[in-house]
Amino acid sequence: MKPRDLFPILAFLVCAHATSHAANTGGIEGTVVDHVNKVVGAGSVNIAVQCGTVRKSAAVDAAGHFSVGKLPAGSCTLTTSGALYVPATLGVTVADGSISTILVTVTTKAYMAEVRKQQAAQQKQWTKMSQRDRMLRPKGATAWGGGGGGMGVKAGRPGLARQPVPEPMPAPMEAMDAMEGAPPPMPRPARPAPAPAVVPAPKMVKPADIAKKPPLPAGATPVLVGKAKIVRIDGNDKAEKKK
Repeated sequence: MKPRDLFPILAFLVCAHATSHAANTGGIEGTVVDHVNKVVGAGSVNIAVQCGTVRKSAAVDAAGHFSVGKLPAGSCTLTTSGALYVPATLGVTVADGSISTILVTVTTKAYMAEVRKQQAAQQKQWTKMSQRDRMLRPKGATAWGGGGGGMGVKAGRPGLARQPVPEPMPAPMEAMDAMEGAPPPMPRPARPAPAPAVVPAPKMVKPADIAKKPPLPAGATPVLVGKAKIVRIDGNDKAEKKK
């Protein structure tokens, strides 16, 4: 066979290899938004895609769009990075000879710090509510978990008394801060006892006073004449000086 006859065969093999290689690759494109669904600006986030041993990067444009091509087909890992954003990782699948479109959501570091601060404050409130519940339990009572996530209190001996206790709810942060800085309440002064009612003592009559004025005899009629009192007894008058 002459060399010029081998040229068509070699050209066919080269084209077949190129076509086979192109059929086993694909790409990824998408848009990057933040936690409030706002498009991330250009240069704020970088995109890196790892597919096996192949790693490629891309930058985000002003519209938040990115594109990575010539990736081997299969499962890949997409990673985001940026000075103002929390790193994020998600899995993507590259299809043979096609471009996969995805939406990537990132969170700012400032927002994440605020979320963690609120979570810490909420945990502190729950701890305070639990301590308050323990202080308000009856003496000798123990708490146990109830069905449906509820709680209960068993006071005294087992089976003696049971009282349902609702689960504590977190109070507002402003109310809890006010409780922390507020001084303890002052005790109320005791009310003075009412004064006893004054009852006048009964007037005592001395026996001597009774003896000074003996009762008149039966049938006697006192008659006042001048400065003397005349006592008429059975028609006879008897003078008695008026005191």
